[in-house]
Amino acid sequence: TTSQYTLSLDAMLGQDILENASLTNQPVLIKLVLAVIVLMLSLGFLSNILAFITFKQPKVQEFGCGMYLLCLPLIGQLGLSIFASRFFYLLVTQIYNVNNRFAVHWGCVVLEYLLSVCPMLFDWLTACVAVERSVNIIKGASFRKGDSVWWAKRIILVLVVVVLSSAWHEPFIRHL
Repeated sequence: TTSQYTLSLDAMLGQDILENASLTNQPVLIKLVLAVIVLMLSLGFLSNILAFITFKQPKVQEFGCGMYLLCLPLIGQLGLSIFASRFFYLLVTQIYNVNNRFAVHWGCVVLEYLLSVCPMLFDWLTACVAVERSVNIIKGASFRKGDSVWWAKRIILVLVVVVLSSAWHEPFIRHL
């Protein structure tokens, strides 16, 4: 959207991308944004891999928190990758004359949908970590690790379904 009430890549950068010009001939702003996105993707990948390795340890997964924390770097990297894909999608569709309107429309719809779902899922998983830690403190010695892991596995699946279905309307309101 390029509405005055929302902020999107299209509205911020779309008019600055030169049509039918190679990447080396694009304005400095576009090159700078590309460099920042590549840097974000690289540092995010390194950070998420290290976090995944950390939370993959069996000792960490004895609690439900470990299960939530194991999912966070995966969702974070997925979100970063989708964001970078969205920028490259914008770049390609602005530079080149893409005649397949169906492909352009569905590319936009899918990327925007996933771009809105990943942060919601990340936030819910982070909230689950906080809730479980609070329950652990409240219950004290009667907190059972096995139940915590059992519940965490199910809650993660339910969260994925609920978050994906809560944004089901978004693909239907998008248009080129």
